[in-house]
Amino acid sequence: MNSSHFDYIKYKVYKSEENAPLVVVNSFEDEFEELVKEIKKFTTNFFNLLYIYNLNWNDDLTPYRTKSIFKGEKDFEGNAKNYLKFLVSALIPKVKIEANILSKENYLVGYSLAGLFAIYSVFETKYFSKIASISGSLWYPDFASFIKNSRDLQGFPKIYLSLGDKEKHAKNIFLSSVEEKTLEIYNCFKSKVNEVYFEFNEGNHFQNSNERIAKGISFLVDDKF
Repeated sequence: MNSSHFDYIKYKVYKSEENAPLVVVNSFEDEFEELVKEIKKFTTNFFNLLYIYNLNWNDDLTPYRTKSIFKGEKDFEGNAKNYLKFLVSALIPKVKIEANILSKENYLVGYSLAGLFAIYSVFETKYFSKIASISGSLWYPDFASFIKNSRDLQGFPKIYLSLGDKEKHAKNIFLSSVEEKTLEIYNCFKSKVNEVYFEFNEGNHFQNSNERIAKGISFLVDDKF
């Protein structure tokens, strides 16, 4: 994958210890400093953070092309496979060299569509040993069926899922299905993956996102499974 294809992407790095796990977070916008502060409230363990932003959000993080669920907006392009290949084969190795990070463990974390992307990655690569999908867009059309029809998950990464307890009250018919779909996917994983965890957070989709992400990251870093 030619890295110039994703030359619009920006990233920041936090390093605490060269051998600590590398936590990769895809974010909608730059809230790097806020997130680092939040993570430190939840864990005292060492972690390294690759924080990526300025993505083509609706395209780079979606697993396959589908119609937009919002009137008047362009379709989701489904470029996740290409972005994941770039992330694993180009960006992460580059960052590790630049920052002298020697992590053997890599974790993938995301909120909203980035949470969808994190779950999708499970079926495309074994590069990440732990996954966190926080308020993930698991309402994405046909995604639950995609997971059910995918290969066996034995030996795949530890998975953390969380969702706001009011997210199901969204007016959009797809968004309002997020709790049903998330629990459906959780139960599917539970029957196939050794260690998967789900919890509710208070609020709707837009509340306390950095706190929720930090909570999920601490769960992975502290290995609370």
